[in-house]
Amino acid sequence: MIKKWGLAFFLSMSAFSAHAAAEGIVTTEERAIYDATTNEQIGRIMPNVYYETLYDTTKQFYVQVETATGYVLKDEAVQPADLQVRTPKNTMVTIATNGETTFYKGTDFREKLYVAAADRRFFVTNETNDYYEVLLFGQAAYVKKSDVREDRGIPVLLYHHLLRDRENENYRNNSTVDPLTFIIQMEYLKDAGYETITLDDLYAYINGEKNISAKSFALTFDDGLSTTQRYAYELLKAFNFKATNFIITSRIPPVERLFDPSTLQFLSLKNMNSMRDVFSFEGHTHNMHYFMTGSCGALVCGTAEAVAADIATSLAVMPHNYFAYPFGQHKEETTRLLKRANISMAFTTRKDYVHVGEDLYRVPRIDVQRSMTFPQFKALFE
Repeated sequence: MIKKWGLAFFLSMSAFSAHAAAEGIVTTEERAIYDATTNEQIGRIMPNVYYETLYDTTKQFYVQVETATGYVLKDEAVQPADLQVRTPKNTMVTIATNGETTFYKGTDFREKLYVAAADRRFFVTNETNDYYEVLLFGQAAYVKKSDVREDRGIPVLLYHHLLRDRENENYRNNSTVDPLTFIIQMEYLKDAGYETITLDDLYAYINGEKNISAKSFALTFDDGLSTTQRYAYELLKAFNFKATNFIITSRIPPVERLFDPSTLQFLSLKNMNSMRDVFSFEGHTHNMHYFMTGSCGALVCGTAEAVAADIATSLAVMPHNYFAYPFGQHKEETTRLLKRANISMAFTTRKDYVHVGEDLYRVPRIDVQRSMTFPQFKALFE
């Protein structure tokens, strides 16, 4: 079943508003559509078809396409035009294209409206057994269900400790993954054509500000363990993958130590600075990564004053915009304190995919554990 999102979020977006008369363009020849943030070509528009525009600059017309915006270059073949536009139905789901995919003006699938590249996401306004209706350029467009797939959202993977089985004497728990397993997983994603996105990208996607390919994922590590440098850094650099490490700032050592797999060792500031071409570093509390009472973490069971002070200290040691809850635990007061500290987004350990309109302070992640088999890992992406 395709996930439905909060209607209020989408109706607040300008492209989904009703217009008495919309400004737009008509082109006499096929023209490329480019992503407004990456400038990559993501599709083509058809000649003699109306396309609503959001705004224009001296060189581009900007349009609503996929889940955010794109643009077409201004030239002699592209002319301004007007058209009455209806309001879409109040049902929003998302799909992704399988390959280069044609969207049509009608359900007879005769007149082309738009040709999208592979693995692009679109909001759906209606559906039947045979086709989806989407809103493109301020008007209804139709795509055959056989040409697209349900979009589950963006997976945000979560890892902790990487340690070889033969050297792992003390940490044979589900949070410790053998580096060989990690290599196999990353090689699979690279070979399958997946690319990483940064948390800045994810934040923009959630807010409806950026188009993200359906072959994208985010990669995160919790706790700031030194094994991320030892076993993950060079591989991710070779694959041009980006990742985020959530740091417990009280555990940052003043100096580096020789590697010792029998103990937990953490990244120094020098280590972090040497990894910034691959990793970004965000917050995981200063000193509240422990259970205070039974299974209740300090971030939840501590006083509001103590939590606020801890967040402030963490930010002072290492400025950051994003945050991961220790053990995934949080409550309303926790999110309130993070907002007050100008933290923009916070991550849980709730297993799910990330969608446009997600609660920015309860972003889900998928914990990749030692017990996860390779078929189970593949199933996250298939």
